[in-house]
Amino acid sequence: MLSDNQNSDIRSFFGLYRDKVYDLELPEARGRRCWGSPHGWLVTTGSDLKIQLLNPLTRACINLPPQLMFNIRFNIHREWYQFIHKAIIIKESNEEFLVMAIYGPYKDLAFSRPGYSSWVNVEDSSNYRFIDVVFFKGQIFALCDGGSLVVVDINAPGPLKVVCIASPPNQYAWEQLYLVESSGNLLVVYRYERHEPINVEVYKFDLNALEWMKLDDLGNLALFVGDNYSMSISSSSISNCKFNCIYFIGDSVEQWWAYDESCIGRNTGVYSMVDGTVEPFFFGADYPSYYSCPNWVTPALI
Repeated sequence: MLSDNQNSDIRSFFGLYRDKVYDLELPEARGRRCWGSPHGWLVTTGSDLKIQLLNPLTRACINLPPQLMFNIRFNIHREWYQFIHKAIIIKESNEEFLVMAIYGPYKDLAFSRPGYSSWVNVEDSSNYRFIDVVFFKGQIFALCDGGSLVVVDINAPGPLKVVCIASPPNQYAWEQLYLVESSGNLLVVYRYERHEPINVEVYKFDLNALEWMKLDDLGNLALFVGDNYSMSISSSSISNCKFNCIYFIGDSVEQWWAYDESCIGRNTGVYSMVDGTVEPFFFGADYPSYYSCPNWVTPALI
């Protein structure tokens, strides 16, 4: 997990494997909002409106089209760090990245690649408000509105096609929804915490029947959800990782403004699928950025 100190070039990296905090000199991320990924790269944007891919280990940067190159339906003023709600890095091959961005007041969806001059908007007649995106079995899936599942075909001739393939698994008013690829399965995580205790439900999507099935057990898997690309890890591969649990961090930048080292009230914790309890997840005494939530990221040297 990568957290940010806005007053320094140092970024704190909490390594779950050794249960230890590492400090990285990363001036390229100072004062910028970041989104992590399981591919070793971050997406960053700043007050200069530039958008970049950044490798926190090698400090390599790759430029993407800036914020000004989005197709904005209505020019409603928003601060630069509020314009993009979520940026998701998709690795199409060993060397090629695709970046999906949920942006603007109506949570539109667009994509771009290194070398593109602008962001390509995903047009849809249903005016979906996008929530999350994942790359699964060679296709791009997205959650919309209250949890409808759609497939986005960015390679279709003409306008990009959005096809709804499943309604939400339930009709409750959930606060947070996440889409996760997990060991060859497509999962959706619903989280509601307005009242104690926190309520979490997980569903698996059946691609053949095109329907959701509720899961009560994750086995030896742990899910990591939050402000960026959600991911799944086998807890047997990381000694300090709790199995059959969901690690979550707050999705809203505003949640991190009132800093509390214990992370109380910060939408951060480890939810147990066994008994529904939530344990605090402390990842160091670094003061988070005014602009960015902590991020899940899997380091890579490429």
